[in-house]
Amino acid sequence: MFHYMTTNEFHQQIEDGLLEQRKKIESSKEYAAALIDFLGIRHLLVPMTEEEIKAAEEDKAAKKGIE
Repeated sequence: MFHYMTTNEFHQQIEDGLLEQRKKIESSKEYAAALIDFLGIRHLLVPMTEEEIKAAEEDKAAKKGIE
């Protein structure tokens, strides 16, 4: 039988997922860098030249095309 989640269950599932992501980020620099790139916020955290920003945008677009 299908179970519909309550709002509280949904929020708890999101919170649990975020906590798991945080644990992975804290334990792995590579994972943290991949998540930052996936979210597209590296330019907000690390000073980048215009060329680096353009290259990162092209890389992100290429990855979206693959998925």
